[in-house]
Amino acid sequence: MPDLVGVGAINLDFILDSAQVGGLTAGERGVVLARFEHGTERPASEPEILDALERVAALEPVVSPGGSALNTVTVAARSCGVGVGYVGVCGRSPSERFDFPAWFRRVGVDTRKLRHSVQTCGLCVSYTHGGQRSMLTWDGANDEIFAHLGASLDELLGYCGTARVVHATSFAGGRDPASLARLLRRLRAEHPGVLISVDPGARWSIPGRPPSVDDLVDVADYVFVNAGEFDWWTGRPPRATDVDAASRFFRDRPRMAGFLVLKRHDRVQLFRRDGRGVAERAFANSEVLESSAILDDTGAGDAFAAGFLSGVGLLGLDTAASVFLGQRLARAQLQSVGMLGRRDSIS
Repeated sequence: MPDLVGVGAINLDFILDSAQVGGLTAGERGVVLARFEHGTERPASEPEILDALERVAALEPVVSPGGSALNTVTVAARSCGVGVGYVGVCGRSPSERFDFPAWFRRVGVDTRKLRHSVQTCGLCVSYTHGGQRSMLTWDGANDEIFAHLGASLDELLGYCGTARVVHATSFAGGRDPASLARLLRRLRAEHPGVLISVDPGARWSIPGRPPSVDDLVDVADYVFVNAGEFDWWTGRPPRATDVDAASRFFRDRPRMAGFLVLKRHDRVQLFRRDGRGVAERAFANSEVLESSAILDDTGAGDAFAAGFLSGVGLLGLDTAASVFLGQRLARAQLQSVGMLGRRDSIS
């Protein structure tokens, strides 16, 4: 049975790296990237995503498997030697350049709890420019995960209960993930030894997020956020310190007993409740990459989660060493494009 189980979306990513986008004139960028909102992830309709794919086709984007939790289990398997499994819905690949079953076999992902769909898989088109990543996403077959979780709850609970770490990430737009919240609440109650982590991403962090997302956060041992998501979750006031903002987060969530993990390019900060206050541990990034060295930042945060969770949950590393491993894997991902281009192991 796998040690690390991911729960989330399964996408096919079409990625333009910084060099490809940097080679366009401003006018060309305006045409090719017309569907994007620079620096953000935007949900798209099927016609919009197909139009975006047509516009970027001449640049020959890298085609790669994607989805936040899938990226994490991929890096954990290939770079940390961790046994991994996945819960999600695998749709049909629209590209002759990529085959999901072959990919899962290559990485060694346990697919027994995947649901297969005849619908097109989720699609994501992304580019990196000026140090910022912009994304268009269409859910495709991922929308079926709600039915999968609801119909197979007991079976999936038994599967996740045999793992040592379960990592859940956002999927399917603005719909409320109540079925996932039920799964994780029961996992916490019936299998308390399983480490639960959640990465809500931008979709589940913005104000007005689905209400069950807060239930996911409450049962998690680790919640991963970037700087923008941290500000959304904490309702950060002007001039508030990170500790002040984190204090608001824990004050508003009296049931949450885990860590809030803030990922920044130059450091990682872990916050947790400490009596009536909040304790912080900060870990500097020993090697901050120059923007010119970053090919693409797709999946870098997921790679950090892979290293950190493997360290604290599976490899017996302390917190500092686990952060260091996560930062090292994130740097490797920043210098790759997608999951197909990264190195299989890091010595």
